[in-house]
Amino acid sequence: MAASAASRRAFVCPYHSSAYGLDGALRGRPHGEDFPHAPARDCALARVPTAEALGLVWAIPRVVKEGEDPQLDLTAWLGRFGADLRHWGYDGWVPVHQREFANAANWKIPFEGNLETYHFQYAHRNTIAGLFYDNLLMADHDRQHQRIFLPKRSIEILRERPPGEWPVGSHANIIYFFFPGTLILHEGDHANAFTVLPEAVDKSRVLATTLVPEMPKTEKSINYWKKNVESFWGALDEDFALGVSAQSTFASGANRVLHFGATEWCAAKFHEDVEGMIR
Repeated sequence: MAASAASRRAFVCPYHSSAYGLDGALRGRPHGEDFPHAPARDCALARVPTAEALGLVWAIPRVVKEGEDPQLDLTAWLGRFGADLRHWGYDGWVPVHQREFANAANWKIPFEGNLETYHFQYAHRNTIAGLFYDNLLMADHDRQHQRIFLPKRSIEILRERPPGEWPVGSHANIIYFFFPGTLILHEGDHANAFTVLPEAVDKSRVLATTLVPEMPKTEKSINYWKKNVESFWGALDEDFALGVSAQSTFASGANRVLHFGATEWCAAKFHEDVEGMIR
């Protein structure tokens, strides 16, 4: 998953400055006469399955197989949870902030922490813990995808209002986890999304984007989104740091089994689904 780069006219390799068109074809390279054995038609970028949906470009990091349609059917894959986000207008939202970083932990660890609230009162005691109830969430799933509702304490003020008038985004976090590795946190007027890509048993890479309905045009709106981004990463960096700490001890072999509690069933389901895919 990555933000669209539709404004680009070409991709240029930073190593030897070879230039490729948006279709992946090699358009030029310095000292091209040195490659009579490798004509441009044989040196295109590898094609991967892709599609655009929910304000993002989605890709599977592998070469398209012979005879395979390179266009992903995201309507089918994202299912009813994707329909949720389209209903809120995500297909027209734009990235206001992006971040990419190396994570010294297995790719599954960040999702364990983001699919439960058991840790909130302890890991986030100085940031977001006070906003949420302790160890409380509601969740359902669509195949391997999950939707998790995290009510904030402020939701109590909605008791006297008809459900049709509830501004849910202001009083809860709604997490959409799209298997195998993309999480979107819906916060009403914006969303924070990240994908974790495995690089080794104990290493991964995080690609993150904040989506908003439109690009900010005033200093007030710029500061508003900046504050939201800082708040999100203030809490999430705590999760990633704890994940790295946990990973650093796994190699010892001291704990051969780790147990999830009953309220961590979303994290347990995630692991079950991963095991089901690799059997």
